[in-house]
Amino acid sequence: MLPFRSRADIKVKEKIASVIIKVNSDRLRQKDELKFTPDEARFGLLFDATSSTPASGGKFTNTSWDF
Repeated sequence: MLPFRSRADIKVKEKIASVIIKVNSDRLRQKDELKFTPDEARFGLLFDATSSTPASGGKFTNTSWDF
């Protein structure tokens, strides 16, 4: 048996925002996935992050989606 030693430094940055995402008014929480039927998605899926709030002193200047 050989002695083994390991160390990892973890840096935690300050919180910059609370991101709240809704898809067709269903809020994503701790869910891994949201499911929609073809009938629900036929007219499109609306992704909405307008309920998100930046940390104090910050502001959102742009929201974009890349799928």
